[in-house]
Amino acid sequence: MEPSTKDQPQLQSQFGGLPQESEIDFEKYAKLLWSHKWLILTVMVVVGIISALYAKSMPNIYRAEVLLAQVDDQSGGGGGRMSSFLGKFGGLASMAGISIPQGDMNQSLAMLESREFLWKFYQDEKLRDNLFTKLDKEGNPRPDPTVWQVYRRLSAIIDVNEDKMTGLIALSVTHQDPEFAARLANALASRLNDYVRLQEVTNTSANLTYLNKELRNTKVDEMRLVLFDLIRKEQQKLMLLNTRKQYVFKVIDAAITPDVKVAPKRLKIVLGAILISGLLISLLLLGREKLRETREVAKANI
Repeated sequence: MEPSTKDQPQLQSQFGGLPQESEIDFEKYAKLLWSHKWLILTVMVVVGIISALYAKSMPNIYRAEVLLAQVDDQSGGGGGRMSSFLGKFGGLASMAGISIPQGDMNQSLAMLESREFLWKFYQDEKLRDNLFTKLDKEGNPRPDPTVWQVYRRLSAIIDVNEDKMTGLIALSVTHQDPEFAARLANALASRLNDYVRLQEVTNTSANLTYLNKELRNTKVDEMRLVLFDLIRKEQQKLMLLNTRKQYVFKVIDAAITPDVKVAPKRLKIVLGAILISGLLISLLLLGREKLRETREVAKANI
């Protein structure tokens, strides 16, 4: 049996005088914020001034970029014929232990994430003065940075992006010194080519050593012909490795000293701080008002 109309006030009083409407009174809260407009504006102005001073104290950051393209045929035309030859004599090539570089661009770019590569690059280029301060906060000389410190520092300023449409690679360096950023980007591109090229020289020399050994021990004429051709191809490849400087990547557009900073975005920092401070102080005022109303309702129901 449903309660009658006469019983509704009694039930309502028993359950704490619940309000019949739970909708938010936007007009009331808008008036509340308007009544505190000077407080809100003061907070926003103060935060704006502080954020402006902070943004102004931040150093300019510049980005230098070198544009690279993958070298299509790293063996100067011999690699394609050799790959075809090895395909024809797959079993013999496998037995000879020969592997032909396929220009794995991703594998070459992964060198930029190698601690060994970055550490050697740091030492050869003498980058300590550009990447680390000589003195600590107390004015005492800092110890030499560790491999991990160098790795983290260089990884933070080096970035690589590949354009999937064109296949071009943008190798960029960000730093406070624009001239240093350009120099480092160009040096990285050159060193990456040299590093991979020297690795291939080592591998090719090892292949030649193995092939010559097999040739001395082989009496079968057909096998000797195969080995002769493999040796000739490896010798051609070694000659090209010793003469071609841009082995993996060729430089399409070398990095130049940038004249426009990429960070900090000072205007965005200031506007963001002002908006966030205004939002936070408004929420604080609304929360305080809601808490006050809740306490008044609780007192009224006691």
